[in-house]
Amino acid sequence: VEQPTAECTRRLRREFAEVSQSPPDNIIACPLPSNILEWHYVILGPEGTPYEGGVYVRARARCARFLGRA
Repeated sequence: VEQPTAECTRRLRREFAEVSQSPPDNIIACPLPSNILEWHYVILGPEGTPYEGGVYVRARARCARFLGRA
């Protein structure tokens, strides 16, 4: 597993702080404690939409361009 650059780590920590302080409606997101590149998130289907009551779970690696693969 490649290590993120310092720039990537700073960016992801900043994004996590922003999401923690002002979470978007119907979304819960956070990085895996042991790997800042792997974010797990849950999207709750918004009321009044065909997705109402749905729960969508994902995990995604982030910041590939900061790993030296522009």
